[in-house]
Amino acid sequence: MKKSISILLLFLVCLSVEAQKKNNKITDDVYATKEEKPSAEGQSQVTNNFLIEENKVIWQKVFETPLSFRDVVEKVKESGAMTSMEEGDTKIIGDLKPLPADFKGAGYTMMNTAIIVTSSDLLGYVLVEYKDNRYRVTIKNIQLSQKYDDPLSEMGQKTSIEVYAIKKGEFKNSFLNSISKILDYTFTKTFSVKKSNDNW
Repeated sequence: MKKSISILLLFLVCLSVEAQKKNNKITDDVYATKEEKPSAEGQSQVTNNFLIEENKVIWQKVFETPLSFRDVVEKVKESGAMTSMEEGDTKIIGDLKPLPADFKGAGYTMMNTAIIVTSSDLLGYVLVEYKDNRYRVTIKNIQLSQKYDDPLSEMGQKTSIEVYAIKKGEFKNSFLNSISKILDYTFTKTFSVKKSNDNW
C-alpha cells in the first residue's frame, strides 16, 4: 500500500515538473517573439523629413509662419526656387529649379560628402500647401542632375534619388548617414520664408 502511494506521489511530482517546463517555454517564446520580431508599425520610414511612399522617396516638411498665403506665394517667387509655378486658392505647384546641395551649410566638406551630392543639382516636383499659419512643402520625383562630364556620367544625366536612397523598401545607411541630412538642410533653407524687414 505504501509502495503504491509512493509511486503515485512520484508520478504527480513528475507531471507537475513537466507542466512547469511547458509553461516556462510558452512564456519564454512569448517574450522572445516580442523582442526579436518588432511590429512593422514600430519601424519608422521617416528620416530627416524624408519618407518612403510606394517605394518612392518624398521630402515633406511643415513650416510655421505669421505670413498670409499671398505673402508666402510672393516669398517663394522671390526665392527663385521654383519654375513653371501655378497657384490655387491655398497651394502652389511647380518644378524645383536646379538646386545645388549646400553641403557646407549642413556642416560637411567636399572630402566627407558623397560625390553624387557634390557633382549634382537637385530637381523635383514641388507642392506648397497653406493652412492656419502653416505651410507644408512636399517635393516628389527627386532627381540628381550631373553638373559636368566625368568618367562615369555625362553632364545633364539624371538619376532618381531612389537609386541612392532605397534598398528593399528601406533607406540605405549611406543615405541616412549624411546625404539625407545635407538634402534636408538644403530644402529647408530654400523653402524657409520670413517676414521682410522694410526698413532700408
